Amino acid sequence: MFETLKEKNPRWLFMSVVGSRNYGTATPESDTDVKVAYLPTFNEFYSGKFKHVDSSGPDQDLDFTVHPVHEFLRHAFKGNMNFWEVFFSDSIELNFGLDVLNDEFLMNARNAVSLNYTANFNAMRGMSYQKWKGITKHVNDPARWWKDAQHTVRMLDTILLYGETSDLYLDVNSVDDTEWFDWKGRDILTSDDIAYVVQLVAEKIQKVDSFEEAFENVHFEKSFARRVHMANCESLVKRLIKKEMSQEFMSR
Repeated sequence: MFETLKEKNPRWLFMSVVGSRNYGTATPESDTDVKVAYLPTFNEFYSGKFKHVDSSGPDQDLDFTVHPVHEFLRHAFKGNMNFWEVFFSDSIELNFGLDVLNDEFLMNARNAVSLNYTANFNAMRGMSYQKWKGITKHVNDPARWWKDAQHTVRMLDTILLYGETSDLYLDVNSVDDTEWFDWKGRDILTSDDIAYVVQLVAEKIQKVDSFEEAFENVHFEKSFARRVHMANCESLVKRLIKKEMSQEFMSR
């Protein structure tokens, strides 16, 4: 699956499957989402114009987005789950030249993200709350309602597991209570269903909110270690950038 993307993006540094196929919640109808980070060229850095690709569309079986690596890391280290989930996908492939560099980058990236407690907490909680607030619009569309309910509860369970273990687990198999796994695809919605899920979500939100102060405290305690891991990732990328720019400059 990645071979075509590698051919189209020869300067790729890492890529992985994201979304439902990464979480283990995909259905046979689900498309495959992939994120790609690439090393910009000398001309791109000089001009400040970088390549951004978004192939998503209703007729696409494979949706992929391409981002320059420095922008990718900036989003990931600010707590944007749409970016940092790449580092916690079993499908990730890296292209830093040597296996030891691939391993070093991935270890530092995972640690930098995992220690970003407040940003991750706020981002994941915001995503789950936003999805839940919008669910009332889809009462007349049971399939969409159940899908959004599943997304909300899965995200809340991810936060709770993060609070309990300090590790980020995105795969559905990491969560003990997965009754919501089969919600996606349901096409019948009753008042009892709504009442049950509303109560379930309310209980999980209450538990999630109770973690907020703890997340803030540990975020402060781990700030130095987090910055070290971020700097190590950025250092590896900067070395590649300097090498590429030097080679490009010498060839002129």
